Amino acid sequence: MRGIQALFVRRDEVEEAWKWVDSITEAWAADRDAPKPYQAGTWGPVASVP
Repeated sequence: MRGIQALFVRRDEVEEAWKWVDSITEAWAADRDAPKPYQAGTWGPVASVP
């Protein structure tokens, strides 16, 4: 692994990735309807059924 830069992410790439993730978490925080939990293997939360 020594010297193979392709195996590692540069700092600027990490910072850009966090900007993207932060925008999602900020949108979730601003939204009153947080993601609804549901059991694995089901079709989704009950709230999503019309």
